[in-house]
Amino acid sequence: MLRELKVEALNALSWSEIEFEKDQLGGGIPMCTTITPEPFVDATRAAKLLGIRPRRVLEMARAGQIPAYPLGTGARRTWRFRLSEICKAITARR
Repeated sequence: MLRELKVEALNALSWSEIEFEKDQLGGGIPMCTTITPEPFVDATRAAKLLGIRPRRVLEMARAGQIPAYPLGTGARRTWRFRLSEICKAITARR
């Protein structure tokens, strides 16, 4: 399951361009010039990654157990997640 989480997080990240810059010795050093930001996903998509129900993902977000971004104010917030941050939080717990 841990391997699947890492693969899912890598798939969520997308690099639009990587350039190689020449150093003084003539070797190539990869330089990332443009990065497409990772999109936010809803609780349903985060639940698929974790293998749990979306309701449980929302409970964990409210409790601060997983990284999440609340949108709006009040009792009925909309929550969004980044899959790579969830993977990092899960692997850091172990």
